[in-house]
Formats: sequence, C-alpha cells, structure tokens
Amino acid sequence: MKPPAARRAVSAGEERRNSRLRDRDRSQTLRAAFPKVEQIRIELTFADPQHAAPSPQTFSFYPSARAFFRFACPCLDCDGEFDVAERVSKLATGPGRANRTATAQQSCLGARARDRINGNRCPITLECKIILTATA
Repeated sequence: MKPPAARRAVSAGEERRNSRLRDRDRSQTLRAAFPKVEQIRIELTFADPQHAAPSPQTFSFYPSARAFFRFACPCLDCDGEFDVAERVSKLATGPGRANRTATAQQSCLGARARDRINGNRCPITLECKIILTATA
C-alpha cells in the first residue's frame, strides 16, 4: 500500500492566486452588478523603469461575465495585483451618457521572487483605460 502523499506547502503567490479565483467565482455577474451596462473594456498598459515593459493586456466584459476587476501583475514571479474595481464602479454608477471613459494609475504593491529577500517592491506601474458602454 502506498503511503499518503505529503501535502505540499502553498506559496504566498499561489494562495493569492487561489484567493483571487475564489473571489472572482463569488462575484456577481456584470448584469446583476450594473444592469444598464452592456460592455466594459479595460486596457492595461504597463511600465517598468528597470527593464522592458510587459505587453499590454485588454479585457472585455459583457453582461454574463463576472464583475471582477482585479488583475495579477504581468510579471510571473511577482505576487502583486492591480484592483480597478472602485474606478469601474464609479464609472458604471455615475451619471452621464451611455458611453463613458475613465483612466486609473497604480503601482504594483507586490514583490518579485528575486526581491523578496531584500524587501524591494515590484517596479511595475499600471496605466488603465476603462471604456464603458451602457443603455441611456
């Protein structure tokens, strides 16, 4: 008979990823959170003062998608994330026309694997453009 497999310790990065996935699964749909919203497009552009910047990312959310707006840092070895949920919520619930646009800037608060020992933060910064289409 085989002995039971030893439980592998979960890294802090894996735990954050698992937490992000659980939170996404628990979040409302876009239709439930913002009934008048037809689409939200989020364009993420990154800057890194020390190295080549990671590639831009674009996400489109439709009524059946989860209204979850936290994104992992694009650096694989970083445990940080960017949360634009508050900015999206303000844009989606604010007064105005059917098509609205907003921007947000954030710095990554995580750390890359090579920098965790000396406590340096990830140098990645985010420039985010949010484009919302809603019924009038």
